[in-house]
Amino acid sequence: MNIQNLFDDIKQLKHNTARQYIYGYGSYGQNLFKILRDNGIEVDGFVVTNVLGHCLKSEHNVINIDDVINLNCGFILALNERNTSDVLNYLNSKKVEDKRIVLAGKHLETGNKRGMRFGSIEITTNIGCSINCRYCPQKTLLKSYFSGNKERESNMSVNTFERCLDFFPESHDISFGGMSEPFLNVNTIRMIELACKRGRKVSLYTTLVGLNEGDVDKLLSLPLEFVVIHCADKRGYAKIPQTKDYYKLFEKIINAKKSNGQRFVNMCNAQAEADDRLISLCQGKYEIFTTMTDRAGNIKEEGLIKKKIDNGQIRCGNMGEKMDSNIILPDGTVLLCCMDYGMKHVLGNIFKNSYEELMCGDEMIKVKKGLQGDSKVDLLCRKCSYAVLI
Repeated sequence: MNIQNLFDDIKQLKHNTARQYIYGYGSYGQNLFKILRDNGIEVDGFVVTNVLGHCLKSEHNVINIDDVINLNCGFILALNERNTSDVLNYLNSKKVEDKRIVLAGKHLETGNKRGMRFGSIEITTNIGCSINCRYCPQKTLLKSYFSGNKERESNMSVNTFERCLDFFPESHDISFGGMSEPFLNVNTIRMIELACKRGRKVSLYTTLVGLNEGDVDKLLSLPLEFVVIHCADKRGYAKIPQTKDYYKLFEKIINAKKSNGQRFVNMCNAQAEADDRLISLCQGKYEIFTTMTDRAGNIKEEGLIKKKIDNGQIRCGNMGEKMDSNIILPDGTVLLCCMDYGMKHVLGNIFKNSYEELMCGDEMIKVKKGLQGDSKVDLLCRKCSYAVLI
């Protein structure tokens, strides 16, 4: 991350254009708005591809890109990897010059592994996460997972993970995080090593809880593709024990670099304003993002990014049309996505179904009908912040 380079690019954008807008009104866009505001940099609002698709009730100025694309306006893209590519293609088709575009993700690492061009599988290594963040629907997941079977496997075994590696296409990236803190399962380091040994691109989302210094040393030796640290916050929304060892591990991993000289950690975020000591450790290296979503309507609190698209054809801004970036639970059950804490869309199980059956089975057919506009389908996606109205 180089925040000063971002500021310099935006200052040049202000020199080149009469007005400047952040492109994207999701968590990335709103986090960027806060970063700029805190550093005395004003923008004229937000642009999105389709305001109606956001169903917005906003205190900010949010307008359609088509309303300003032909004016002397600059655009600061704050989008995931997939949507950044789509928007760049659109802006290029409209002959928008490069001098009117700033890629925030180049400096803030916001183009994270959500929104990949290829499929992925997110590994939920355990059910019953003790971190129990305020803005994470753990109760909903626990109720759904153990309903009908109190003895259901709560920790993924190495054998199940090896089956997962054999089951999903070799082109699929592997992401450890899913719906819980991955290192609450003692097998996780081993599973990450196996994935890297197989040549998979591996991402990690962690609070560091469950790790010791030796574990961190092992992680730092592995070729991880993308790493996000979820930080302790001042309000205790994330129940991360703020011990002497925790701060030591945080400082070590936040200062670590890969063999190519890039920082080992790509992003930091928190459930509320981060702990002061962590802010100090990140100073000049990372901005700690704090904007949260309602997890596709699974959290009923105010102040979160919400979305509801009642009618029309939609697509997922994360997965696109293939819908092949899914979640696996400890017993091999595969869910549609990382928002499905209520297990509304169960695609199947890697011990009972083939990959083709997951991707072409009854549940996936139903989901895709709902995306195409079938109002009879009770579709989680219509409440999801990733949803895009076509």
